[in-house]
Amino acid sequence: DVGDLARRAPVAKDALEALVASGACDDWGPRRELLWRLGATPRGESAGNGNRQLALPLDPTAETPELPAQTDWERMLADYKHTSISVGVHPMELLRPHLRRVTTSTELHDVPHGARITVAGMAVARQRPATAKGVVFMLLEDEHGQVNLIVPPSVYEEHRAIVRGEPLILARGKFE
Repeated sequence: DVGDLARRAPVAKDALEALVASGACDDWGPRRELLWRLGATPRGESAGNGNRQLALPLDPTAETPELPAQTDWERMLADYKHTSISVGVHPMELLRPHLRRVTTSTELHDVPHGARITVAGMAVARQRPATAKGVVFMLLEDEHGQVNLIVPPSVYEEHRAIVRGEPLILARGKFE
């Protein structure tokens, strides 16, 4: 369990907290409860000769309080904070109910050439090759797949900060 891991692992407490917060110990229980137990677990002391003196595996003196379960948003944000990926829910899955008339990557096969559409997703790649005359190529990822964006120089200049740095993008344009 997380208490045994905390007593035996020769790593800093913040490293253990990051493991729990990122979901690496989810099989042992809810993350908030595991973090609470981790904080209440006595850890061994350094014996000075490179060895560790293990702490006695004493049970906590107080019960773990009733902690609210993490929301999907909280779990997803913790995943990205600690691992840069989420093996659970995709951010676009959580945002989708708040987006109106935004085409998903799976719906693109039904869109006619030249139609005006809106897409949204996480920016997973950005390229501005010197040979492309100022054109920026972006790859957006939604909860179903990926969408390529071609950003002309005039749009790039007008929205440079968004194109270069925003993690989530909503883009309107012509489908080709």
